[in-house]
Amino acid sequence: MGPRITRSATRQAASLLAPKEAPEPPAKRQRTTPTSTSSISASKLEELPHNLGSSISTTNFTSNSSIDKQTTPIKRNPPLKSEDHEGEKEETTNSILTTHPQNTAPKSTERTPKSKSKSKSSKYGLTPGTTPFPNWPSPTATECEEVNKLLSSVHGEITAPTTIPEPSLTVTGCGEVPSVLDALIRTLLSGATTGSNSARAFSGLVQRFGILQEGIGKGSVNWDAVRQAPLKEVFEAIKSGGLADIKSKNLKSILDMVYQENQDRRDTIIKADDSNNNDTDIKHESEGRKQYDLACAEEHFLSLNHLHSLPTQDAMAHLLRYPGIGPKTAACVVLFCLQRPCFAVDTHIFRICKWLGWVPPDQATEITAFSHLEVRIPDHLKYSLHALFIRHGKACPRCRAITGMSSAGWEEGCVIDHLFQQVYFVVLLVLYLSGTCAAEPLLLRVGPLSCFPPINNNFPPQHPIPLRSIQLSAVLNCTVTPPDMDALAAYIPPALYPLVEPLCEYAPVLGVALVSLGAVYLGYLFILCHREAAVSFNVPIPPEVRANATIRKWEDVQGEEKQVLEGQARGQWSDKLIMSYCPADGRVLGSGIKPATPEAVDRAIQAAKTAQVEWSQTTFAERRKVLKTLLKYVLEHQDELATVCCLDSGKTKVDACFGEILVTAEKLKWTIDHGEKALTPESRPTNFLMMYKKNTVTYEPLGVVSAAVSWNYPFHNFIGPVISAIFAGNSIVVKPSEQTAWSSAFFLEVIRGALSSCGHPRDLVQSVVCLPSVADVLTSHRDVAQLTFIGSRPVAHKVCESAAKALIPVTVELGGKDPAVILDDPRTVSEVSSIASVLMRAVFQSAGQNCIGVERVVALPGIYDKLLDLVAPRIQKLRLGSVLLDSTSPAGCPDMGASISATSFDRLEALIADAVKQGARLICGGKRYNHPAHPHGHYFTPTLLADVTPEMRIAQTEVFAPVFVLMRADSVPHAIAIANSTEYALGASVFGYNPAEVAAAVSGIKAGMVSVNDFGTYYAVQLPFGGVKGSGYGRFGGEEGLHGVSNLKALCVDRFPKLVATRIPPRIDYPIRKGEDAKQNGTGAWELCKGVVETGYQLTLRGRIRGILRLLGNM
Repeated sequence: MGPRITRSATRQAASLLAPKEAPEPPAKRQRTTPTSTSSISASKLEELPHNLGSSISTTNFTSNSSIDKQTTPIKRNPPLKSEDHEGEKEETTNSILTTHPQNTAPKSTERTPKSKSKSKSSKYGLTPGTTPFPNWPSPTATECEEVNKLLSSVHGEITAPTTIPEPSLTVTGCGEVPSVLDALIRTLLSGATTGSNSARAFSGLVQRFGILQEGIGKGSVNWDAVRQAPLKEVFEAIKSGGLADIKSKNLKSILDMVYQENQDRRDTIIKADDSNNNDTDIKHESEGRKQYDLACAEEHFLSLNHLHSLPTQDAMAHLLRYPGIGPKTAACVVLFCLQRPCFAVDTHIFRICKWLGWVPPDQATEITAFSHLEVRIPDHLKYSLHALFIRHGKACPRCRAITGMSSAGWEEGCVIDHLFQQVYFVVLLVLYLSGTCAAEPLLLRVGPLSCFPPINNNFPPQHPIPLRSIQLSAVLNCTVTPPDMDALAAYIPPALYPLVEPLCEYAPVLGVALVSLGAVYLGYLFILCHREAAVSFNVPIPPEVRANATIRKWEDVQGEEKQVLEGQARGQWSDKLIMSYCPADGRVLGSGIKPATPEAVDRAIQAAKTAQVEWSQTTFAERRKVLKTLLKYVLEHQDELATVCCLDSGKTKVDACFGEILVTAEKLKWTIDHGEKALTPESRPTNFLMMYKKNTVTYEPLGVVSAAVSWNYPFHNFIGPVISAIFAGNSIVVKPSEQTAWSSAFFLEVIRGALSSCGHPRDLVQSVVCLPSVADVLTSHRDVAQLTFIGSRPVAHKVCESAAKALIPVTVELGGKDPAVILDDPRTVSEVSSIASVLMRAVFQSAGQNCIGVERVVALPGIYDKLLDLVAPRIQKLRLGSVLLDSTSPAGCPDMGASISATSFDRLEALIADAVKQGARLICGGKRYNHPAHPHGHYFTPTLLADVTPEMRIAQTEVFAPVFVLMRADSVPHAIAIANSTEYALGASVFGYNPAEVAAAVSGIKAGMVSVNDFGTYYAVQLPFGGVKGSGYGRFGGEEGLHGVSNLKALCVDRFPKLVATRIPPRIDYPIRKGEDAKQNGTGAWELCKGVVETGYQLTLRGRIRGILRLLGNM
């Protein structure tokens, strides 16, 4: 009888794992694998897709457990030298499925007949020890060494651990986890999700089912409790990790299989000992291993630790038996837990290997690539290359493998970029065959042709093409002998092979022709660019912008100017003088201007009309030159332009950059690059009856257009309509807000300076600053062909009423009450911090005076409180002040600037007080702020108002102020209903990562523009900008904006004027023939018309034939 295992012996058996020598006394068994064994830290290993580098910290766990004290190191043989992997031996020595001394069971089992591979052919079609692409020589050992060296130079050198740790109870090194089963399940949970989500899923299992606190398996998850739990309970535990429905089923199935295997293994061990059968594998296992496995079965501790004693091939096959476990997952466990040489292939690695030419790009899959690379890559590089490829794929933003993007600099470029083996190859090959000497250095830069992987495996490469043999004199004389066809055959697709010989024969002529055409094209581009090159110019900078400018304070103003300033501060405007001052600190800007009279408005329109006649005849190239000149000025004078905007509107320079400079530069660049295409005549389809006609839509200038714009973005709102108008061939009259009259005068001079420097009339662009009583002259003028209005709804009613007198088409943008709907799916909740940052910018940019700013944040229950807790302290810390005066103070640069005027503060305070009375919570702010350093500045404290409901006035009224309104929604449909509950519908934002919920919100919200996981990005000038409902109608921006200031002329011409033209049939020619004959009266004409209709529009062929017969019968 064999030895029986009692319950008291199980705790001592936990640490015995099949030692190669006889077990030593427990006191001498010391752990030999320190924390620093691997050069990959636990934090770095989080970057890997299998997430084997993390573990859950356990409570009440000490390091003096019997298991941790009694550990036996399993030594690995030193890695094979690189020369051991050269030549033809690579194909048979590098496979993980070939038994090596360093990755097999102990020597005592190697000679056992049944220790050979028992795995059957895999369902994944793996080919152990054999590559599926025998004619694909890459990667060679030399290539692997080179790539490993290059990637190590930027990502750090990586080496595999030198010992195999036993199943420990702590996580102390790379890939070392409590057990093989833990490693397998961690890897299963990490599939198709992020590292943080998989960690949450594993943490959910720990919290729900606990960790074994004593006995065998101490420190591991209680997998037996997971196995016995209902499927729904397991699903709830891991649902935060994604794909919980599938993963929970696979997890339960794996645990059931492991449990049954443990019990079967126990029975086998006992039977083997009882029968003294020497023919079993079990008999040859160490006594410690058998005791450990029996203890696992006795205490229902699920274990796969016996895989440590199996050959790599058997361990791999064993893992692939489990549901949801594929070659990548199994290979990760083999590499990082069993610590055997194995090259796991995931998406990042597969893309890089295809890009490097290590696998056939058109034939390989991730599974066949795994089999191929297992044979080709040397064992001692599999660990390091796997980790380096993962890091590189996630870190390098310039890697042409397109594996990932990051914010890293990498100015020097991708370190393996030069190894790319197919770029420009076809063009360079043609040039080379033609004898073009320019191809030689280019081909040499790409790499030796002999290193290129052959495209056609039926023609293995014979020898490298002698690039150095090409001489310039031979090229000029066209006497180059084409290279040997055998040397080229391997690099040409089979379908193109019949064309190679004629190509070689005529290659010199073809090469010269290609080079000549290229030279002509480059010359054309050079001339075109020179003709459209930007011109440098300068305009006088306002004295207030200069660093040493003398600040004229509010207190320094006397007499009429002081009365005007005080009146404007109260919202009362003088018809004799308009003064400008900075809303942030009260400094006076300029000496004031006189409002335009009706006569001045008419003169401006007439001047623009005269200038447009000449401008309408310019080419798109001439118009692009003006815009390029403007763009050049904007880029070179960002500081001055931003400072002017800050002075006249009170905003910060950061706000000015985002809302003024950046969007203006983008609109100029987009119009330069795409404006001509948008205005190019486009053809429209015709019908069967009119097939001999050609339909075209042309875009012609309207003449004089106008724009009445708001004050919140003084530069962009002024220049934006100008860009579209002049590129479409129009002249324009801009009416800026009287609040920003000072800055508008400077912006006008900038635009006129660009026009005059390019030789065009300055009068093409006009600006009139007038009071509302005079603006009616502009909005109803008979010479104005189109009007764009940006402002409030009450003013819009008057503008549209005035424009209707002259039937002027109007594009109206009236602001909004934009909602931001925050969903509560797991990923969205996990990224609530970044969402909070976006919302802070969306609400408080330009002190909330932003037509596309977020005025309502509608959050679902799962994220509402977290979001509130995040934004509350940040809002309370926002600093107010003048960016031009306070940025050098000890307090630092202010976060938020001033409001344009204090006239709205009474209304704001009343709205907030009313909401609080109805149940809203005022967390902070809610009132005006008297700045101690700037008594004449207009500041409102950043406000956070929570628990707002749609019935409150503040939820329905556009506040245009720094007020963060937080509303709670019970569900996605409820959130959509709240978003649609106002009269506004300009823009909206949806934050979430559940595709179905995001799609429902995007389609359900009524708005002109929607941004997902961002705000205001629809303001990109490529898109049409505008709203619906009470937010206006019409669009500006993008192609639609250019079309809006153009006359869309429909043109119909004969397609073949010399062959076919319109002829009126005699039967219907005036006067209609009449008489006795039925064909000579009106009935015959009617029958002919019916035949025409039936011929063109009958739905069936029979009906059309009937129509043709009717038509012919009545001709």
